[in-house]
Amino acid sequence: MARANLGTTTVGSVNRNGQRVVGPTGLAGTDHGQRVYVLACSTCGHEYGANGSDVWQRLCPVCSGSAPGFPVTSSDVIDTPAESPQGRNPNWSRDELILALDIYMTNPASPPGKTSRAVIELSELLNRLGNQVRGSVGATFRNPAGVYMKMMNLRAHDPAVAAAGNVGLTSGGKGDELVWNEFAGNRDLLKKVADAIRKAVSNVEIEPIPFDDDEHMMEAPEGRVLTRLHRYKERNRKLIEIKKAKIFKRTGKLVCEVCEFDFSQKYGERGQGFIEAHHIKPVHSLPEEGKTKEDDLALLCSNCHRMVHSSRPWLSIEELRDILVS
Repeated sequence: MARANLGTTTVGSVNRNGQRVVGPTGLAGTDHGQRVYVLACSTCGHEYGANGSDVWQRLCPVCSGSAPGFPVTSSDVIDTPAESPQGRNPNWSRDELILALDIYMTNPASPPGKTSRAVIELSELLNRLGNQVRGSVGATFRNPAGVYMKMMNLRAHDPAVAAAGNVGLTSGGKGDELVWNEFAGNRDLLKKVADAIRKAVSNVEIEPIPFDDDEHMMEAPEGRVLTRLHRYKERNRKLIEIKKAKIFKRTGKLVCEVCEFDFSQKYGERGQGFIEAHHIKPVHSLPEEGKTKEDDLALLCSNCHRMVHSSRPWLSIEELRDILVS
């Protein structure tokens, strides 16, 4: 077992009860705004989330019967080079797993080999993606051998492979299973999301936005790159002001489209003209949409906007309204 490192959230450290820190998530905890961290039990391997302030004393929910913790896994971890164990490549992100699954599903019976053009091109794309969302990555990051191995990890979840009496590599992470379950049964959606990620990675006009700049925002099911694109489109200040002016001219006020909260009514002059914008188009459609239009934005109060993004899958405006009236 790794050396215990009490009172720390350092990735790779193990607390006094044998719980290893896998990494931080983008989810806000329940203790004074603490971030949720993913922990893994050194005994049974169970993954769960805990407030950063509780990491040092947490017990495994499975082995000890303690509180279950937050429903997060290693696929929810936000990796940074400084937080990743030295000498090891970080966990595969949802973006990367979706792209690998898309390549695998082109021919599940005989996936592309490590020297194939498809795997080499995916390796190059993943390195560009890594430089965008993680900072500078090393020469071994997502090399063709690693890409092929990840496809074999995904293969371990293919029921057709199991039915034929074969197996894939079973040493993959929990994220492999989650992405398989979400996308393998919907090939059209998988292709749309994968193509959208590729286009977004190639879009050099989008300025980098740190994913964890809003600790209340959970990464979209389509991954971090498209989450960043969504945030970029929500921050089009000129279009937001046009949208607000149009609504104010028509209604004489700016209220939340979900709960009808009016900042100016509650806060007076300080709240005049204040409201947030939310991009309502499906995340995987964003690279195809071109310029954002007024009708692509909904005006929301801060609370409702955060509730939309607080967990996966993100809620639509209609779904959030239904929650409020239920």
